[in-house]
Amino acid sequence: GLGLFINSKFGTHALSQNILVERNTFTQNGVSGDGHDHNSYIEAVNVLYQYNFYDHLVTGAPGASVKDRSAGNVFRYNWIVASEGHAIQIPESQGGLGYIDQLPSYRQTYIYGNVIYNGKVGASRIIRYGGDQGIYSSYRQGTLYFYNNTVINEGDKYSVPGALRWSTSLFLLPDSGEVGQVTIKETVDCRNNIIYNQASTLGALPSTLELMSTDLTGTINMTNNWVSPNTIDMHAYYNIPINLGKVNHVNTFLGNNGVNNPNFNNYATQDYTLSAQSNAINKGTVLIGGALNYPVLEQYVKPLTSKPRVVVGPIDLGAYENIFVAPTSVSGINLTPASISLGMGQTASLLATVLPANASNKNIVFSSNNTGVATVSPLGIVTGVSGGAAIITVTTQDGNYTATSQISVKQTVVVELNKLG
Repeated sequence: GLGLFINSKFGTHALSQNILVERNTFTQNGVSGDGHDHNSYIEAVNVLYQYNFYDHLVTGAPGASVKDRSAGNVFRYNWIVASEGHAIQIPESQGGLGYIDQLPSYRQTYIYGNVIYNGKVGASRIIRYGGDQGIYSSYRQGTLYFYNNTVINEGDKYSVPGALRWSTSLFLLPDSGEVGQVTIKETVDCRNNIIYNQASTLGALPSTLELMSTDLTGTINMTNNWVSPNTIDMHAYYNIPINLGKVNHVNTFLGNNGVNNPNFNNYATQDYTLSAQSNAINKGTVLIGGALNYPVLEQYVKPLTSKPRVVVGPIDLGAYENIFVAPTSVSGINLTPASISLGMGQTASLLATVLPANASNKNIVFSSNNTGVATVSPLGIVTGVSGGAAIITVTTQDGNYTATSQISVKQTVVVELNKLG
C-alpha cells in the first residue's frame, strides 16, 4: 500500500500545509499491478523532502517512488530509486483543486542535490511533470527547476534475459495522448547535472536515453550538464512525424572527451563523488529565476543525512562537490636579469618567476644553448666557461612557457713573463 499519504480537500477547509519529510527510509510499498499506490503521496501547500532514502516499490508495482500534487514542493538531498512508474511524479492538484492550483508556488517545483537511480527494473519515464488526469487547465503550466542532481540510468535494451526498456526518457511532459492537441506551457530548467546512462548487464546494449518525452510544445533548457554520449533529445512517438517539443543546449558535455565516463570515485559501490580526473569538476554555472532562492548548500550522505557542500571556484556538476581542488595553470614565466656579462670561471644568479604566483606546478628547467661558453645549474647559477655568447632558457613544466637571458663571457688572456737571467 501507501507508505505515506497526506491529502487536502475542499479548498482551505481540509488543507494540509508546511510538511517536512526528513530522514526516512521508504521501501517495499506499493501493490503489484496497481499504479495508485506509492512510497509517498502528498497533496499539500509547502512540502520539503530532504535526507530521505526512497527504495523501489514491491515487484510489479507500477506506481511512483514519490508522487506529489502540492504547491511549493522542494526535493533536495535525497537518494531516490526509481520504481516502475516514475522516480518522481509531479501531477496537478486534485483534492485541493481551486485553491492549491491558484497559488504562485504551484507553478514552480525544485529538484536539486539528489541522487536519482533508475535500475534494470525501473521507470521508462524517470521524472513526470505536469499532470495525469487529462484536463490541461489544471496542469502545472510552470517551470521545473532541476539542478545539481546525479542521475544514473541502468537499462538493458535487449540481448539479455530480463531486458525491459528499449528507451528511457528523463522527463515526461504532457503529450497529445493525454491532453489532446493543446499548447502546453511546461518548461524544465535543467542545469549542472550529471546524466549517466549505461547497460545494467555486462554485454547488453544500454537503453537509449532520451531527454524528453512529449509530442507537444514542451521545452527543456539544458545548461552546463554532463550527459552520456549517444543520448538523444526527444522520444520518437509512433505515427507522429512532427514532434513539437524542443530541447535547447548550452554547454552540454557529451562524456569525458567523448568517453562515457564521468570518473566517479567508485561506481561499483555507488560512490558517485567525483575523482580528480572528472571533467565535471568546476563546470557548473549560476542558477536563474526562482532557483536563486534555493542554492545548493549540502549533499546527501548515506544513510539519511547530509554534510555541507563546500564549493571552491565554479560549482561541480552533479550532486557532489569534489574535495579535489582543480590546479591553477601556469600562464607564463619571467627571467631576470635579461642579460649578464661575466668572466671565465665567474658565476652569476638568474631569478625565474612563474606566473601566476599561485600556480600549482612551479617546476622549471634551465638549459644553455652553448655549454662551451656558459653552463647553468638546476637552480639558475650561470658559470662562464670561455669567451663568447650563450642564451640561457628557462622552461616551465606546466605549459612549456619559456624566458631567456643573454650571457656574454669575456675571454681571459693569460700573459707569461720570462724572467731575465
